[in-house]
Amino acid sequence: MLPLKQVENKKNKRLNQIFEFIKSRPAKTQELAQIFGVNAKTIGRDMEILRDYGVVKEGWSWKYDPSAQMRDLSDEERLVLSLIASLCENISSDFYFKNSELISGLLGGMDEQILAFFGNEKLDKKSIQKFSLVQKAIKNKNIIKCTYGKHEFRAKPIKIAFLEGFWYLFVFDCGEGDRFKKFHFKDIENIKITPEVFKTSVQVQKRIKQARSVWFELEDKYRARLWIDEVIAKYFRRKPYINCDFTRECEDGSIEIEFGFSNPMEVKPLIYRFLPHIKVVEPAWLNDEIKAQIAGYLGEIS
Repeated sequence: MLPLKQVENKKNKRLNQIFEFIKSRPAKTQELAQIFGVNAKTIGRDMEILRDYGVVKEGWSWKYDPSAQMRDLSDEERLVLSLIASLCENISSDFYFKNSELISGLLGGMDEQILAFFGNEKLDKKSIQKFSLVQKAIKNKNIIKCTYGKHEFRAKPIKIAFLEGFWYLFVFDCGEGDRFKKFHFKDIENIKITPEVFKTSVQVQKRIKQARSVWFELEDKYRARLWIDEVIAKYFRRKPYINCDFTRECEDGSIEIEFGFSNPMEVKPLIYRFLPHIKVVEPAWLNDEIKAQIAGYLGEIS
């Protein structure tokens, strides 16, 4: 249906019916007038409204052309739709191909000009169905019942999160005093929405938006300071690997950053990725752990 006024009236009903008819096949003005019991001038006025929704005139007939809606979009809006198309293809090939006609129609082929590889796990049909169910629970703040790791849970679903190529569901476990947990989304089974509702604070929602890793927790326990060599400093300026503060710009082009973390595994993969161009300045215990692990690894392979 068209996103017309919600108030049901004769005109809006006719516009929706004409739109659905034209989507099925092209039709001439006089034919539409006969089918919908109005005169040709009324159809003409209706078509002017429907032009905004992709209806175009080709010869003597009116037809639906999804790409026509793209002509009035800004470059920024076109880019957003193209990135959405890339994300859809990365999420699930099945999902993408089932909606490829809609996506291609909206983009007019533009999605083929952009490559976005997320390196993520693919979602199957069952997972996409669960997505819809969980989204509804999150939107309406309904407690859900589900099975995870062979255990039954009553949980408050907070956010579906895409982290490091995997999909998770952030919840508060009702059975453990609202303990914050992360469930691997594809492993959640038997989801049922209950009529029970819950509330979450603005502070919690704001904090969750800062998640960059599955090791994320609601509270930071530690504070780290890293030295970043000039060779890789530009990457940290370009991409928010972590929520950090740039605390020092050195004359040699290197930088120092500071950030909070709750689990060493939020930090270690990042450090190992950029060795030897990154060093832990603080805390000393984290630096010692990393050196010990590297020494142990070198000892095993030597």
